[in-house]
Amino acid sequence: MEKGSETIHSIERALDILILLSKEECEMGVLEIAKATGVYQSTIHRTMATLIKKGFVYQNPDNSKYGLSIKLYHIGMVAKHAFSWLDVAKPFMVRLAKECNETVNLSIMDHSEKEKLNCILLYQESVAKRVLGSSQILGESTPCYCSGVGKVLLAFSEEDLTCRIRAQEFAAYTKNTLKDADELMENLARIREQGYALDEEERELGLFCVACPIPDRRGGAVAALSISGLKSRILSAGVENLIESLKKTADEIAASLLGA
Repeated sequence: MEKGSETIHSIERALDILILLSKEECEMGVLEIAKATGVYQSTIHRTMATLIKKGFVYQNPDNSKYGLSIKLYHIGMVAKHAFSWLDVAKPFMVRLAKECNETVNLSIMDHSEKEKLNCILLYQESVAKRVLGSSQILGESTPCYCSGVGKVLLAFSEEDLTCRIRAQEFAAYTKNTLKDADELMENLARIREQGYALDEEERELGLFCVACPIPDRRGGAVAALSISGLKSRILSAGVENLIESLKKTADEIAASLLGA
């Protein structure tokens, strides 16, 4: 490990390869992996030998290419149990989606990259294929500053995120995207006061979202719940009405999780 570094490069490299194989969803050869990662082929050979030894990848004897092993499936199933509370949330989300006839989303903070403040779409419920219900893919990680759920997670975080927010880069997805840390901090203060967040076409034109926290015992957020849809439909349904239904559902999920 390099002096002053908090990471072990060989582990980072191995994890990058596992992520690459999962994204490509197919077997890959050493040359393909080297080109995709920018790592020397000799280093890739050593890394793959280690991953094979630990059972995380296999090598196809017919083409010498590598793929993810069943061991990762086992690890994924173990991790799934950590989110068993999703089973509690789903019935409430189904009901809310039917009530509002829009897409209901459940997101959590992405802790995989400390230098980024991103959130992950964990689950989504929709009663119909609506235009601009949401363009996100399950498991996708997106910046917090330009989404309703992301801003909620930042606003109700128990960690002081000021320094990390000020270190963020603010890409302008639309004309409504928050421009800098000061604008975001002001927005987060308002969210904490009112108990909900809005995404007013901040990541995608036409997409409007209302979001609120699923609270924990300490006033933080276990996750963020949102209703998203075409701006004209959301405004027609009434933002205040949707916020009321959203908060009620979030509180019900929290009460079930906490055994109230």
